[in-house]
Amino acid sequence: MIKNFYSVFFCRKESVFMSNCGVYVIHHGAENYPEFENNCVFSILSGPEGRYGFRFALRDDTKNNIIEKHDLYSEFTGVYWIWKNRSHDIYGLMHYRSFLDLNDKKYHPQNSFLDNLGYNQKRIEEEMSDADVITSTPMTLQELGTNCLYDQFCACHPLGEKLFDTCASIIYNSKYDQYMDLGRNFNLHFYGRDQKGYYKCLTMANKKFFDAYCKFIFFMLDNVYARLKNDIDALPMYRPPFKPGQSQKTRFRLLAFLAERLTSLFLYSAIQSGQFRVKTKDRAHYETLNDLLRAHYYPKGFSIKIPFFRFYCRENHDHLYTTDLDEIQTLGKLGYICEGCMGYALVDRSQRGGVTDYMAVDVPIFRGWATNIHDHFYSTDTGEFLAAERRNYKRETSPGWGIEKPVEDTIPVYRFLAHYQNVPDLYHMDHIYTTDQSEPNVIKNAIVDHEGLLCYLLKNGKTDLIFHGKY
Repeated sequence: MIKNFYSVFFCRKESVFMSNCGVYVIHHGAENYPEFENNCVFSILSGPEGRYGFRFALRDDTKNNIIEKHDLYSEFTGVYWIWKNRSHDIYGLMHYRSFLDLNDKKYHPQNSFLDNLGYNQKRIEEEMSDADVITSTPMTLQELGTNCLYDQFCACHPLGEKLFDTCASIIYNSKYDQYMDLGRNFNLHFYGRDQKGYYKCLTMANKKFFDAYCKFIFFMLDNVYARLKNDIDALPMYRPPFKPGQSQKTRFRLLAFLAERLTSLFLYSAIQSGQFRVKTKDRAHYETLNDLLRAHYYPKGFSIKIPFFRFYCRENHDHLYTTDLDEIQTLGKLGYICEGCMGYALVDRSQRGGVTDYMAVDVPIFRGWATNIHDHFYSTDTGEFLAAERRNYKRETSPGWGIEKPVEDTIPVYRFLAHYQNVPDLYHMDHIYTTDQSEPNVIKNAIVDHEGLLCYLLKNGKTDLIFHGKY
């Protein structure tokens, strides 16, 4: 089932639905990873809108928030927002490219991304039935390349000694000294030679644990900053390129890095004290968008099918459709966000290894690009495409083959032409291809013409496609 983004979130309106489970995927405005949502999974923008943040309905600069601390707290301003503004029996905290894998890598390309990971209320409740919190498998000191967790922090971040001494002092002189034995565990965990780090801050937690965890984290961060404000503010503010193991002499995200270590201490103490039932699951991490798409949408082994992805660039009102991972790797720099997989096209006949399925009904998909109006155009009609070439559309590599007529397990792809009003001529026209006939009804500031069908695609099972209303 294709989710119509507008019906729930258009114009930044928040859904009022509160699920028993609320799993939040924290995004940033500078990345183009897709959103994934269902009735218990929500995307939230943490921090500035940036180039790609326009698409998010939930933002941590609304309602009860601490957005003014984002440069230091980073995604933890999103955690604070969730804690203060949402109510669930089970909370989940995920990252746009890192998730807890509840299904132990039992993926199938015909499932949606979220179903592959087990992100539905029934599966989450099953996993939480014998735990108060699920977190990612901890990292060993050997994996971290260090002698102790304290040394690992100091090798990468400034003010390590002051930050850790201040944390210890705050804990020893507060209620947290005795709570889960955090005071005694502080030295054991950060300076011990046989410790592991619960660093990734990916959790599924019941309300009791989540509330206790957030109270601890924000008590610590606020008090650390109050005591070390002059030292921290004296550091330059810039976002350095990420280089593992290399010291970054900046205050950017500094207290978020500290919060990750405090999260590890809290989980370690929960295990040692028996206060909470803690279990672990492997982390599904996708360093690049291609890693994510390859893991969840591409059939294993030989196949004549290839996923057909949809991208959107708000800056020039253009939709782009591709099956090429090499091209996808370049699209983020060009302003395109991934909207998901529409279905499956067929690979070129020369690549099908003698398989003759669909050859009676398949048809090549032509693709063109018009620089003068910033529009991608697709057609399965040779004559129509030749005419488009005469209108300044330059032929580009075909994304694959479609199916000319409906057969079993196919879905129609409709073609629309949007004429935008009150925008520069360069961006006034956009061909939109969609599997949802109702999508054009919610496009604002445009006259939309229905241009029939492009072709049929093989169904993608439960699709993850999300439409973005701010065309």
